[in-house]
Amino acid sequence: MSKFNYIKERFFMKGNKIFFERARNSLSFKIFIFFSAFIIMISSGFIWFSAYHDLRAANEDLIKSGETLSGFLAYSTRTWVFAENREMLSDSVQGIMNQKNVLAVAIYNADHKLLFSEIKGPLKKGQKLGDEGAGLAAMPGDKRVLITEGKDTVEFLSPVVLESYLHSEEALYFANIPSAGRKNVIGYVKVVLDKTILRKEIRTIVFKSIGIAISFLFLGALVIYVTFKKVLRPLIRLTKAVDLFGKGEFIEKVPVESSDEIGKLAMAFNSMTDNLKGRDAENRLLEEQLRHSQKMETVGTLTGGIAHDFNNILTTIMNCGNILELKMGKNEPLRTYVSQILAASERAANLTNGLLSFSRKQIIKPRPVRLNDIVIKVEKLLHLIIGENIKLKTMLAGEDLTVIADSGQIEQVLINLCTNARDAMPEGGKLTIKTELAELDPEFRKTHSYGKPGLYAVVSVTDTGAGMDEKTRERIFEPFFTTKDVGKGTGLGLSIAYGIIRQHNGYINCESETGKGTTFRAYLPLTESLCEETGSAAGIAMLRGSETVLVAEDDSDVREVTRDILEEFGYKVIEATDGEDAVNKFIENEDRIGFLLFDVKMPKKNGKEAFDEIKKIRPDIKALLLSGYADDVIDKERLHEDGINLMTKPVPPAELLQKIRELLDR
Repeated sequence: MSKFNYIKERFFMKGNKIFFERARNSLSFKIFIFFSAFIIMISSGFIWFSAYHDLRAANEDLIKSGETLSGFLAYSTRTWVFAENREMLSDSVQGIMNQKNVLAVAIYNADHKLLFSEIKGPLKKGQKLGDEGAGLAAMPGDKRVLITEGKDTVEFLSPVVLESYLHSEEALYFANIPSAGRKNVIGYVKVVLDKTILRKEIRTIVFKSIGIAISFLFLGALVIYVTFKKVLRPLIRLTKAVDLFGKGEFIEKVPVESSDEIGKLAMAFNSMTDNLKGRDAENRLLEEQLRHSQKMETVGTLTGGIAHDFNNILTTIMNCGNILELKMGKNEPLRTYVSQILAASERAANLTNGLLSFSRKQIIKPRPVRLNDIVIKVEKLLHLIIGENIKLKTMLAGEDLTVIADSGQIEQVLINLCTNARDAMPEGGKLTIKTELAELDPEFRKTHSYGKPGLYAVVSVTDTGAGMDEKTRERIFEPFFTTKDVGKGTGLGLSIAYGIIRQHNGYINCESETGKGTTFRAYLPLTESLCEETGSAAGIAMLRGSETVLVAEDDSDVREVTRDILEEFGYKVIEATDGEDAVNKFIENEDRIGFLLFDVKMPKKNGKEAFDEIKKIRPDIKALLLSGYADDVIDKERLHEDGINLMTKPVPPAELLQKIRELLDR
């Protein structure tokens, strides 16, 4: 076998296999085959019945025709048979011979002698119409026609009868008196008819029936094909739609062309796809929210991971600077440099707190504050930040809006939002800060997908800047996302604001349209209690002490500077390098130690674990824990119950000494 034939045969067989496989799995093909087989069966039965009926009718017509012709010939020639007048017989026979089925005619006398015959067609080759002998003798006298069928012919033999009447004397005078008659056979006539013409007619009838059946089959198949194509077209379209939908491709709604079962199926499919699309959109939204949360969690983990060490460094710098400042005279030339060191350290500490804010890992110091007071306090600073080409307007609520918040953090939120608004209005504009009371109901939650029902204090910041499109608005709170030029923004300002508000159990959203400005709204849970503000730690006199303090800190620089500060103000200090060392030092000096100052995050044992173990030895021991960020804290909910006090690094010396003195004097 040549390569060409091999390839041809292989692809031909493969093509046939694919075709039959598709046909076997096609509902329309199965229905078409079923109805086609049904039509073929009906058509075959029709052809057989029609052919049988036509054959029988034609044969009966042939017999009747032969009987009629032979009877007519016997009757019309009885005189000439009796007279044996051949010329007159010839005239009578010509009319019979003109019939298309007649092959031969023969006339015999009573002695079976041939008087006249005429032949046409096949009889010239074989059949003889002379003395019929026994054939004529065997015919009963009372039989009108004797029929003999051959392969190709049918012979009709009829007697020629002559009636004679005997009249009585009365019958000659009265017409109603019957006369006695007698029939005498004076001869015979034979008519031979051709059956081949009959077979041709039957063959024509059969072919005609087959043609009609084939036409009916073709028309029926065409009608079935068109009908089922129209009926199955919605199903095929629906099948394709299901296949595309299963592959995740976008599909339009399947047209509903009728109200029958197929139409109802299409309606059900459209409803199902709408529901699945809705769920898919909801899942994508949830995935996007999850990714957003993961991004913020990632950055929070990154900043939180370095916060402890970074705050330790700031603690060392700030405490050393404070010690230098205390020991310097007011007119000391180097005092200016120390002040700059402390100011830079303070800015670095604020930056660390800002980085921790959006990840909600900053330790805040919430207390009841009036939201209006925070706005009033920060208003003067905002005038300096936004510039002279922007008009600042404040609209404060008439009622007191008291919230539990860290006022410094809320101030930072307002500063970040106003700074962002200033950058959105480089040519100037109007900036409005508004406070109001709002109640979040289930309808708000349904619209915004968040919001615990209840009363909230709302502070909004509205600008008349360029606004933003929907795509930008969806990413506005993402860390490091910024629309500003390189070097003009870090992308953390709004993320920090978002983190601070969420850490206060509140919500923040953004409404904006391109060219129509932007509004940020921050929702903070409302409270009714308000405590009187106390002075800051820096304003309280530094109190000295003589107690022994156990300082546990794994960072040697922080530990040493903390020791120097405490000793400077009269305290005695015992140092420990980790949690386990702290427990051992306490056991060795239990009678001397009056206070514990532990870092939360330490090797071997953290500050909480070391404190718990020491508390088992002396339940009334006073302690203060220092933490770089919120994840340092273990079991934060139980800190207050366990008598643990917590401060956030870096802690200014004045605040640290004030807190230690406060706890010891309780």
